[in-house]
Amino acid sequence: MAADAREKSINIKDLVIDVPEKLKPREPWIFDPKDLITDEIWNKLINHLASLDKYTPNWSQSYSAFAYSLKLLNPERFTTLNFRSDHLVNNDKSNERLLYLRDIKVLEPNKLRLSKNDEKDIADEFNKINNSDLVDIYLFNSLSMAAAIKTLKPGLAFNHFEERGMIDAFSGVISSAVSYRAAEDLARIRIANLAAFDTMAPKKRDWEKYKSYFRNAITQSSWHGVSLVGANIKVLAAENVYIDDDGLYLEMHSVKSATAEVTTLPVVKRF
Repeated sequence: MAADAREKSINIKDLVIDVPEKLKPREPWIFDPKDLITDEIWNKLINHLASLDKYTPNWSQSYSAFAYSLKLLNPERFTTLNFRSDHLVNNDKSNERLLYLRDIKVLEPNKLRLSKNDEKDIADEFNKINNSDLVDIYLFNSLSMAAAIKTLKPGLAFNHFEERGMIDAFSGVISSAVSYRAAEDLARIRIANLAAFDTMAPKKRDWEKYKSYFRNAITQSSWHGVSLVGANIKVLAAENVYIDDDGLYLEMHSVKSATAEVTTLPVVKRF
């Protein structure tokens, strides 16, 4: 009987209490550009996309790139657009072709078809970037290709590219660049999943510049700037960036502002 009582006795160390823990809210200067896009502005962006549709096939990558930016900027609204992937044509220039394929991967992944030549171009470009010793202005083009390749082939990693200090060599250039260019290169670094982003992530002063430039682009009706800068800022503001066989996804912060009511999660506390 005593043994049964001991087996049924409660050990205080096994007791747990759910204690609410406050999550750190998003910093107030980090903003989602989508919040600044009104219905009127969105309609103008759609009209600009339609105007690009009137150009010759040589402009096809410009058309897909603009649509790509809109998809990242506001994926919920973009689903209402009648994006014509059939408008796009193959491009003989491998770099533009890879960017076009990146756009299709994000816009309509079920329509993505990589030919043997495409696979070869991706492998060649990856090896060229990953093993390059060149430290010059072409780094920016390398970042563009690295982000495109990572989107097309999520399993590839640019380890040697970082080990050779390629990004470190230009960190000062990127940080001092015009706000829209800095945001673009940092977004490419993040999409390419380069570890350098951890040390180069935008600071408060950078976010202030991004917001100012984005607002000016809207005021000046620079729709290319609105979509491009907006998409890049969206990538930088995301809590997580996911790339898989079905596309590229941005997981945004759930907390709207630093003044919003904080979310609580149970924490197991042991005695």
